[in-house]
Amino acid sequence: MYNFSYSVEYEQQRLTGWKENAEGMAACIQGQEEIKQNASADDAPLGKVLDVQHHIETSDEASSKISSLDLERKTPRPFSSRSPCNAAVVTQDPLESITLFSIGVPADSMSLERSRSQSPDSPRKRQGETLEEQNPKDDYEWKRGMCPNHLVWTPSDTYTLANQSHYREIGDVERTVHWEDYKKDEEEGRPISYPIEKWHRSRLEDGTEGLWIGLPELYHNWYGNVTYKIIFGDFFKEFIASGKYKVYFLEVVQYSTKCMSRFLLTKENQKTTYSEYDWTKNGGPWRYANDKHEYSQTIRVMNACAEEGDRDNTLEFFFQVQEEDIPTLNALIRKEPAPHESANDEGVPHVCHKFKSAGRNKKCPSAWTKEQTRERMDQL
Repeated sequence: MYNFSYSVEYEQQRLTGWKENAEGMAACIQGQEEIKQNASADDAPLGKVLDVQHHIETSDEASSKISSLDLERKTPRPFSSRSPCNAAVVTQDPLESITLFSIGVPADSMSLERSRSQSPDSPRKRQGETLEEQNPKDDYEWKRGMCPNHLVWTPSDTYTLANQSHYREIGDVERTVHWEDYKKDEEEGRPISYPIEKWHRSRLEDGTEGLWIGLPELYHNWYGNVTYKIIFGDFFKEFIASGKYKVYFLEVVQYSTKCMSRFLLTKENQKTTYSEYDWTKNGGPWRYANDKHEYSQTIRVMNACAEEGDRDNTLEFFFQVQEEDIPTLNALIRKEPAPHESANDEGVPHVCHKFKSAGRNKKCPSAWTKEQTRERMDQL
């Protein structure tokens, strides 16, 4: 499930932040050069500037670029391990030290979000660790494939995935099915669990049964015709906070433009296979903070490759619901028709998950509008 919400807003903020930060970088470096020329070594015990390992356009009109600086600093301050593309400028007075910028994240929005949540400066930084230890070099690859190109991996530290400024509140979660599957659910009086198959691109064993539940789809819903909507706060209270089900971090499925962060909800003890997830910690793809559940709109890629940058992120839960909990689940579900009329569009990706993905190219038998699906739901 891929959530497109906030992407336009985020891109506008990111580009604006890039230009402002680049111009600020040029001004700060010029000021630091003047300080260095006018001050002696005894007057500046903290040094000057951390290495800048990349080139930055200082303005739209500028034709020159800033290359690496090699100025010593006796007591360097740690910075986020999400990317080597960070720089800090330190004046002669340590109280006036500032972090200049972090590429891809506007400084103003970052500081605003952190002040609201009163969270540590960087959720990817671990207390007491050196810079080398902070770098997530031990991310583990489980599998990869094509159609489309994808990578399934788990982080060495789950709580280094998310950037602090990109959390948004979770309202509803949902499961969407095609019309034929909806009719079977109605006959059984419950959402029917289905087995994991290779095209799910998961490290779960093939044949493991459960329900995929994720964040809402916008505009066109490629998962099918009928959506089972659930308020996530109620779902969490009934099945997770109650202690009925344990939560394990399952995997990240990484595509060229987006990622899916996946969780396993089960009554079985899976500690030897998967990492139990703590939603109260910062830095994970899902957290509980400020009295609300939030997900990170972006997460880092495997091994935090700076040249690739962060990717858009959504959440998926594989729910191994047990028979005794079906009545509770049914009571939480609101059934609504979903827009699926574009399911048979040719040459367009992401139109029908069941019939036109993972190398399949069949005609969807229920490429209907919400209104057409509603008519059939009323007649069933």
